[in-house]
Amino acid sequence: MKSAAIYARFSTDLQDERSIEDQVALCRKYAERENLNVVAVFEDRARSGGSVLGRDGLLHLLDRAREHGFDVLVVEALDRLSRDMEDLAGIHKRLTFLGIEIRAVHEGLINTVVVGLRGLVGQLYREDNAHKVRRGQSGRVGQGLNAGGLTYGYAAVPGDPGRRKIVETEAEIVRQIFHDYVAGSTPRDIAHWLNRERIAPPRGRAWNASTINGNAQRGTGILQNELYEERKRLAAEADANRIRLERRLGELTREIDRLVDAIAKGLGDPAVLGPRSTALHEERKGIEAELDKVPPPTEVVALHPAMLARYEQQLTRLQEALSQGIRAGDTESAEAMRDLVETVTVFRDPSRKGGIEIEISGRLTALLGEKAYPNGVKGVWGKVVAEVRYRRSPRQQEPVFSLEIEQINVA
Repeated sequence: MKSAAIYARFSTDLQDERSIEDQVALCRKYAERENLNVVAVFEDRARSGGSVLGRDGLLHLLDRAREHGFDVLVVEALDRLSRDMEDLAGIHKRLTFLGIEIRAVHEGLINTVVVGLRGLVGQLYREDNAHKVRRGQSGRVGQGLNAGGLTYGYAAVPGDPGRRKIVETEAEIVRQIFHDYVAGSTPRDIAHWLNRERIAPPRGRAWNASTINGNAQRGTGILQNELYEERKRLAAEADANRIRLERRLGELTREIDRLVDAIAKGLGDPAVLGPRSTALHEERKGIEAELDKVPPPTEVVALHPAMLARYEQQLTRLQEALSQGIRAGDTESAEAMRDLVETVTVFRDPSRKGGIEIEISGRLTALLGEKAYPNGVKGVWGKVVAEVRYRRSPRQQEPVFSLEIEQINVA
């Protein structure tokens, strides 16, 4: 008896969760009828068939296939695997190479011809459907309604399609994310904290950095979504609070100075002015302590996408120029960079899951040059260490970059 694995998928959050169970039940009946022993079931919920990215179930299936964990893959239909011609052909090629059959409940054993035809039909359907969806969304936007899916923190209003209401429990999570981000936490640190607190993500099984940061051009992710203005609001609120405290501190300082001058010049009753000065001094101490807790002024800077693209192009040009120079026999640039770096050492960081520490060491003579040491000094050597490590705090782990001179020897 051949061993079999089942794969099931449905595309969006709007589809019934039972779709997975129904597909699996149908595939089990087929396996029983074909005398196949089902040893594993893989699934992807609310995942598009237009790409293999983000489909953990499919990726685990391919990993299991490489381990020869089953002989036959059973699906309800080929479009469950993919609606993209290239991806479907690639999956079929990999599994065929491993000696694994693909069988669809309604089509039987899958061969190259069926893959080509079904792949073409699936991709045409997906592209046609995308045009219709965009047309429908444009119409809803023209009516002032929501044109997309649910955004984290909002829920649909029953009986009123296109309207949204705030889900306060999720809205509080959004506020906390922006608060931590403004305070200096990275998207990765925020995601780790949310997973540690077992807070359900918008989709999938876990929060990750891309869920928080998203894509600026597409407006996805918590931080990049135009529906959320929390980051700017919190930054403005923190800056306004700092300005208020600094203004009050200045007022207190001037008032205390006036009272002290009045007492010194005998212009008032010390019994009255003294206690007043003491009270103001205590208030000033409280203001100073509060200012120490307020984060420094925040500058929210949004980089234009063209600037980021230009920077990426410049880096690509630099890499190409160095590569072309080396191929042409001109190694001067590469040697200059090698002179600056003596060693690059990568350490495992046991305090952080998957964390690493990178240490870059260079020689002082190469960095500073011989002219930095006049008066007959023959040579200077030692170690300059640039290190990236993580500093732990109660809520997060933030990267810290340090430059240290470990050793200097002068001859």
